Amino acid sequence: ARATMGNVVGTKEVVVEARIDPLTLYLGKLADRRLGRIAIALFCGNARRAVVGEAWQEINLSLTDATYQKFKQVGIPYTIRVPVTEKARYVKLVVYDRRSDRVGARVAKVKER
Repeated sequence: ARATMGNVVGTKEVVVEARIDPLTLYLGKLADRRLGRIAIALFCGNARRAVVGEAWQEINLSLTDATYQKFKQVGIPYTIRVPVTEKARYVKLVVYDRRSDRVGARVAKVKER
């Protein structure tokens, strides 16, 4: 699964806005829905790239055909706030598609507010 980083801001917490490419996910079809399940891990690192915050989340996807067509163009929006123990400089987002057993990752620098 591919993801691109959007705005990454913060000092006591990092707010990550990402877009996940649905074309890289296995989404089964049931009636008028596209179904899938992804796991997301997010790691925030300091200037020495030591982990200073992390988040783990599992997401069940259930997209209508219309929503799926829209997300094919713009990506599936994903936003999360991650508390950090000190100033974060980097963020690594990992997306795991359980059904296809594929992993995608992106790293971005943290922007100050």
